[in-house]
Amino acid sequence: AKTAQEMHSQAWTPSAEIEGMAHGFFATTINGQRVLQHGGDTELFHSELMLIPQQGVGLFVSYNSVTGGSGGSELEAAFMDRYFPVQRVALKSPADFKTRLNSYIGSFDLARRNYSTPEKILGLVQYFTVSPGPDDTLLMTSSRSQGDVDQWVETKPGVFKLAGGDDTLVFLDKSRGQYQTAYIGSLASIGLLRSPWY
Repeated sequence: AKTAQEMHSQAWTPSAEIEGMAHGFFATTINGQRVLQHGGDTELFHSELMLIPQQGVGLFVSYNSVTGGSGGSELEAAFMDRYFPVQRVALKSPADFKTRLNSYIGSFDLARRNYSTPEKILGLVQYFTVSPGPDDTLLMTSSRSQGDVDQWVETKPGVFKLAGGDDTLVFLDKSRGQYQTAYIGSLASIGLLRSPWY
């Protein structure tokens, strides 16, 4: 039991605003519950493990198909909404949000990527774009998202919540008037670095 508790404890986080990493698990909050996750996949299979230690609940699923990539996250969301429902409260950005807007917008590259091998060319097609959204929000799209757009609402300078969800987006390392790094709570181990201008 002690070893399991240690594995479930926080090992690293880039910010106090997000759960970060436990020992071998991505830690996040879903529907008010602290959730530990770890997935794995190739193009031919997709697996996801989800643990809610405080509730004594776990879920594991594996899809053996190319099209199963979103299945794990969709099942997790449905599971959490069914067994741990919450009432969502509409969020609104602070009145002075627009004074910070330009410090967030731009393109960001994955920090976890190849830098020195021929595979570094993949960095040119794997990026995130942050742009202004409606009602004083940010929109984030991924080059791999197939049209999906996430809307983020600022809760305080540098910290955003996913509209209608639990995830947190944190911007760090402000330099020359713009934030240089960002972390999404559910993907905290994969930081985002502002793309160089060239």
